[in-house]
Amino acid sequence: IQGRKDSRVKLHGQRIELGDVEHHMQAALPDSMAAAADVVSPCDADGQPFLVGFVFASKMLGSPNGPECDLASEDAREQIASLVPELRRRMALSLPSYMVPTVFLPLEIQPTNTSGKLDRKRLRQIASALSIAQFRSYTHRATTTKTLPSTRTETILQSLWADLFNVNVSEIGLGDDFLMYGGNSLTAVKLISLARARGIRLTVGDVFENPGLREMSLVATSVGTDRPDTSADPNTIFTPDLERMQHAISTGKVETVAPATDWQAWAIYTGSLKSRGWTDYLSFDFRGALDISRLELACSAIAAHFPILRTVFTIHRRRVLQIVLGSSPVKLIRQEGIRETDDPKAVARRVHDRNLSSTVSIEDPTLQFTLVRQDAERHVLVLRISHAQYDALSLPLLFKAIKDAYNGLALQSVPTFIDVLRCTDQEEPMESVKFWKGRLQGSTMTEILPRSNPTCHNLVNEAIMRTIPLPSLLHHRITTATIVHAAWSVVLANLSGSSDVVFGSLISTRHLSLGGIEDVLGPCLNLTPVRTQFSPSMTSIDLLRQVQAHQVESLLHGHVGFRHIIEACTDWPAWIRFSSIVNHVHI
Repeated sequence: IQGRKDSRVKLHGQRIELGDVEHHMQAALPDSMAAAADVVSPCDADGQPFLVGFVFASKMLGSPNGPECDLASEDAREQIASLVPELRRRMALSLPSYMVPTVFLPLEIQPTNTSGKLDRKRLRQIASALSIAQFRSYTHRATTTKTLPSTRTETILQSLWADLFNVNVSEIGLGDDFLMYGGNSLTAVKLISLARARGIRLTVGDVFENPGLREMSLVATSVGTDRPDTSADPNTIFTPDLERMQHAISTGKVETVAPATDWQAWAIYTGSLKSRGWTDYLSFDFRGALDISRLELACSAIAAHFPILRTVFTIHRRRVLQIVLGSSPVKLIRQEGIRETDDPKAVARRVHDRNLSSTVSIEDPTLQFTLVRQDAERHVLVLRISHAQYDALSLPLLFKAIKDAYNGLALQSVPTFIDVLRCTDQEEPMESVKFWKGRLQGSTMTEILPRSNPTCHNLVNEAIMRTIPLPSLLHHRITTATIVHAAWSVVLANLSGSSDVVFGSLISTRHLSLGGIEDVLGPCLNLTPVRTQFSPSMTSIDLLRQVQAHQVESLLHGHVGFRHIIEACTDWPAWIRFSSIVNHVHI
């Protein structure tokens, strides 16, 4: 962006008109002050960009290339810091959240260039010389004294917030708000897991209904910190005829058998279709000399370490089962003949295209490692893996494991996906069934494409992309996920002409009370119904609050498989599927 003649920049995929940011900043500041904005990376942020608002204590202009422009004096800093909360609030009322600066830097006067205009290059130099810690000190600086924690629970949660949001623990007080720090459902899941490891029990509902640190501490309860007993008989979760299973699976020795979740069964089913839905091809780009034997050993090591990577599937008495096979060496498939100019994603796409011609059986291992040699100094490792084996939160763990195994480092001991299934089995199924029956009573699936029976002909192989500015409603304690789900509810209501709509939502099930669940490599996913009912007197805020309240309640019962919800909690046809699904990803 440096050197552009206009004031439009791009940050995290969003186009930002700096002139609009500056206009709303100036409107919220005293007349004696001036404002500017730009995108800058701190000196120790490895290129991570921040939208920075520059607040000038005076409208005076400095001389061209003069030394006068510097961070404001202590008195001016305190004055500007006292204005920041109201400045943020007023900007959030008029602008989408990504156009509200993350950092507000106080400066004395405006630097100018030889043309007498604002010297933006100089502003970027000043800001980029600062560290992330210095950015934070201005971001959270305030003249009011923080109310410090006084109980064990308050102190532990304060420390966990600081780790999650990467801020100094002293910057968080009892009056601070989880959502205002950028908390969302993913960070809530991490917080719940970390808190449990410290002996504190929270639910998703506790976090979103009590986002203040003081209120959250009051609803938290004490629990034990023991991890699950992974030494238990692996077949206690399900005990079919193992000999029969061993005969059915010819690819290796059976180690563990368990029911597949509804999500896993769906992912495996779509992976057997022509489009290979929910089967992904992940690419790893290697530059420089590569020890192929070492890489092959690393692939074998991670497959041995994570049982889900050794899992195959079969159908037994009309149920989909997952079968963990004993570990065995992994063989790299080597390919040549792919152009040297192809980037890693293009290489993965070519491997995918070549695999489309092969026959597929759900009893065959999905995991496959393909090494593509582009030249002596460049290789691409393509990992074929099903979403019945992983979710997005598993990827950092998987990437790190490949790197550590290649470098000869010990792999981290973490709970397995079988532990997640055991934990799910201990939840209260009848309470959840009762909840879903009440939520869905009298409902029907809102269809976009009408059909009277299952169909596999409408394959989704295309995408339409739209960039839509989202308003920030954090002052109403409304999350971005709520806005997206409410917006889709309105779209469906308009399309169907109905005031009662139902669609699916892809959620994470990592809110379960399992210590270390944030480190599990596995498909902690589910599709759950979202039902929105409109009334003539409903305002937009009423709609948003209804959707958010329902989301929080649903997450507490989100471990119940979607097929089970449809069959046991509705009077819908047993074959029915969600006509539309919202997958909101936090970026």
